Amino acid sequence: MNDRIGQWVRVVIDWNAWMWFAAIYLALILGSLFVMQILSISVMQMKAPLAILALGGVSSLIIGRSRGATGASAWLRSTPTLIYLLFIFVMSSKSFFGVRPFVNIDYFHPVEYAFLGVFFSWFWAPSLLRGEIFSFSLKVLTSGVLFGVSDELHQWFVPGRTCSIVDLILDFIGVSIGLGIVLLARRVHGFLKERFAQRD
Repeated sequence: MNDRIGQWVRVVIDWNAWMWFAAIYLALILGSLFVMQILSISVMQMKAPLAILALGGVSSLIIGRSRGATGASAWLRSTPTLIYLLFIFVMSSKSFFGVRPFVNIDYFHPVEYAFLGVFFSWFWAPSLLRGEIFSFSLKVLTSGVLFGVSDELHQWFVPGRTCSIVDLILDFIGVSIGLGIVLLARRVHGFLKERFAQRD
């Protein structure tokens, strides 16, 4: 049993970034379907956002298989982030009239923006690879805040949506969480890879 778990762990740590993004987009689709179910949101209301998430997953798989972990151009490297930004924009354009959430909808902001923090971390990854952790973190957080401001201003013009400082603070918290997850995952990934290398 332990050997089987070890094999699975080895497979996962050998995934390149594109495989991880495909998995993230799949998780986002499943999470969206779950939220739609509990909030009684129809598939027709969410067809565009779900299609965007599916595009993100499929494009990540295609780029990963054709270009590998490091062979993609800067433009292709930005694809997962740009697609997720489009997803947030489309979600913010929806009013969802008639939906009665059982929890405060603001709680979804940190979750949504935590994923954005992960995507921005990939976008600014060259800084991290050069060891510029402070510069990298600043770029990720600044990008997240600037997009959060633009997102709140956008919602100001959407019927049934509001522009809120509280939401912006929650967005910043979410991006910070996403950044923290990436930095922690990088350390754990390095530790596991070194440990398996010693076994071999």
